[in-house]
Amino acid sequence: MLRNLRERLTYKSLLQLFGLIIALIIGLMWLLGRPIFGLEQGHEPLLYVLGILAGIGLWVLTLVFPRFVSDEPVFRRHEDIPISETQRTQNRNDMLALVEKIWINGFLDHVLNEMDALRLPLAFAEPGKVLEKPGMADYHLPDSAAILQTFRDLGRRLVILGEPGSGKTVTLLQLAQELIGEARTDDSRPVPIVLALSSWAAGRLPFEDWLRQEIRERYDVPSKIADDLVLGEQLVYLLDGLDEVAEEYRNTCVEYIKVFVDTRKTAFVLCCRRREYETLSARLDIPGQIVIQPLTETQIDDYLNDSAFAGLRTLRRDSPIVQDFARIPFMLNTMAVVTRDQPETALQLALKKTDDPAHVRDYFLEEYVSRRLREHTNTRYSDVGHTRSRLKWLAQQLIAHDETDFYIENLQFDWLPNNGSRVEIRRCLRYSPLLYGLAVFFTCGLITSLVFGLLGGLVIGVGFGLLTGIAFDLGGPEIRPVEGLAWRFDRSGLIVGLVLGVVGSLLYSLTNRFLDSVVYGLATGLISGLGRGFHSYPRLMHSVRPNNAVERSLRNYLIVALTLDLSVIVALSLVRILVPRAGGSGFLFIAFTGGAAAGLAVGLRHGGAAVIKHAILRYYLTREGHAPLWRYDRFLDYCADLVILRKVGGGYRFVHDYLRQYLASAAFMPEEPAHESGEN
Repeated sequence: MLRNLRERLTYKSLLQLFGLIIALIIGLMWLLGRPIFGLEQGHEPLLYVLGILAGIGLWVLTLVFPRFVSDEPVFRRHEDIPISETQRTQNRNDMLALVEKIWINGFLDHVLNEMDALRLPLAFAEPGKVLEKPGMADYHLPDSAAILQTFRDLGRRLVILGEPGSGKTVTLLQLAQELIGEARTDDSRPVPIVLALSSWAAGRLPFEDWLRQEIRERYDVPSKIADDLVLGEQLVYLLDGLDEVAEEYRNTCVEYIKVFVDTRKTAFVLCCRRREYETLSARLDIPGQIVIQPLTETQIDDYLNDSAFAGLRTLRRDSPIVQDFARIPFMLNTMAVVTRDQPETALQLALKKTDDPAHVRDYFLEEYVSRRLREHTNTRYSDVGHTRSRLKWLAQQLIAHDETDFYIENLQFDWLPNNGSRVEIRRCLRYSPLLYGLAVFFTCGLITSLVFGLLGGLVIGVGFGLLTGIAFDLGGPEIRPVEGLAWRFDRSGLIVGLVLGVVGSLLYSLTNRFLDSVVYGLATGLISGLGRGFHSYPRLMHSVRPNNAVERSLRNYLIVALTLDLSVIVALSLVRILVPRAGGSGFLFIAFTGGAAAGLAVGLRHGGAAVIKHAILRYYLTREGHAPLWRYDRFLDYCADLVILRKVGGGYRFVHDYLRQYLASAAFMPEEPAHESGEN
C-alpha cells in the first residue's frame, strides 16, 4: 500500500495533502486549547482561523493555478547528467581497459598459463582453424593473427564454430585481443565487448535491450553509459555460447540478433557448437565462417608421449569413445590429469569396457573434481562434501537461470529453492516499513518524553515514526545495487523540505515550546531537502571485484545516512549557539537520534535497500547450506584455484560447460562416491 502511494504521489497531491494536514493540525490545536507557537492567548482565535484558511488555501491554490505546480511524481528517479564528448572519449578508453583486464589479462592469459603449467602443447592454444565459404575450397588459417584479417575480409561479421571444448572461446578472445589493439591505434574503431548469450533466454528481450542490460550488469557500467555505448554504435559484439541458449529459444535468439545487426549495420562475432548451429532454421547473413578443428592424431600422440600416460595411451587405443574425447582439448586435459601415473588395469576396471560415452565422460569428470579437492586442501574449506554440495547448487542455479557467469551481487531471491524461505522474505519486505516506523516511534518517543514530557514524546515519536516509516522502503523482491552517488541542489527538495518544516513546526508546537518547535521543524525540513539532493550519476568503474556493487551500495548508504545525521546536528548546534534557549535540554541527543533514524530510512533509495536484501538472501542461503555467510568470494577463489571455476572479472564461470552440466546432474553426488581409484 505504501509503495502504491509513493508511485502515485505527485508534487500537486503532496501540496494538497500538506495543506489539509496543516488545517487539521491547527484545528486540533484549537480544540485542545494549545497556543500556536506559544503566542499570546489574545491573538489566538484570529490566528487559528487564518491558519486553517492558509492550509485550505494551499490545497485550493493547486486547483486554481495548476500550471504553477508540477504534477510529476515525487519519488521519481533522478535524471543523470548528460555525457559530454570528453566524457564519452574517456568512457571508450575505460571500456577498452576494462575488457582487456577482464578477458585478456584475467581470462585468456590465465588459460594459457594453465596450459603451460600442465605442459600442454602450443597446439592446444592454437587449434587448427579452417575458413569455410560457400563455393570456395576450405582455407587453413596460419595463426591467430590471421583471424583479424579474415574478420575484416568478411565485412567484420563472423561465426566461429567447433566441437565442445575445441577452443572456440579462446579463439574468440584472441580476436578480441587483436581488436583491442586495433581500437587503441584508431579512435574510429569500435570497442570489442564479450558477452555470454546464455542469459538472453531468461527474459528473451529485444536484442538491443538485452545488450544494454548485459553491459550494465556484467561490466558494472551505469545505465546511462551502457545506453550511450549501444545507441552510439561504439561497440563490436563478441557473442559467446549460442549453444548454451535453451534449445527452444535458439532460433528466436538468432532472429533477434539478425534484426539488430541488420538494423544497426554493426560488427559482431558469434560462437557456437557446430552441430547446434547447423540444425538451426534461422541463419545469419554472413559470407563465411571459421571452424575450429579437433586435435590431430599426431598432436595427441606428441602430448601423451610420456611414461606417466602409459595407461591412457592403452585405453585410448582400445576405446573408440576415449579416442573421440581425446580430440577435444578440454577432455584430453581432464583425462591427462586423472590418469597420470595410473596403471592400465585400474583404468580399464573403472570404465568396465563401457560403450556409453556419457558414462565415460562422467567418470573422468568425477575423478577430476575428486582429485582436485583431495590434492588441494584448504583448512577453511576442509569439508569436501560441503564444497561439493555448494558446487552442485551453483551449477544447478546457473543452468536454471540460463547463466554462464556467476556474480555474487546478482544473486536474487528466486535462487532460493525453498518456497517457505521465499514466503518468509516476502513477509519481511512487506512489513519492514511498519516495523521500522514503530521502532523509531518508540525510540524517539521515549527519548523526547524525557525532555518534553509524555505528550511531547508522543507527538514527536508519532511524527518521526510516520515520516521515517513512509520513507523506509525496501522495494520489491528484486535486488538492485546502486551506481554512483552525488549531491546537487534540487528545487523540489527545497519545496518539500519547507512544507515538511512547517508541518513539523506545527506538530512540535503542541508541546507549548515555540523555539523548540521551530528548531525541530527546521530539522525535519533539512532532512527532507538534503535527502532529495542525493542522486546517482553515470560513472564507469575501473575496479571490477567480486561483490563490488553491493560494497559500493553499502558505502553510499552510510554516506547518505551520516551526511543527513551530521547535517542536522551541525545545523541545530549553530542554532543553539545563536539562540541558547532553542532546542531545550538534551536537544543534541534528540537531534542525533532523529537524524540517524531519518538518514537510515532515506538512504535506502541510495543503496541501503540493496544491501539489506542481499544480507537477508545470504543469510537464507547459508541457513540452507548453499553458500558461506561471509566472504563468499574466498570460497569461489578457492574453487578457481582448484581449476573447477575460472574468474571472469568480478564473476566466475565453470572451466567448461561439460563440467557445469555434470555437477548439476543427478550423477554428481554431494558426498564423494566410494570407488576404486587405482592410485598408488
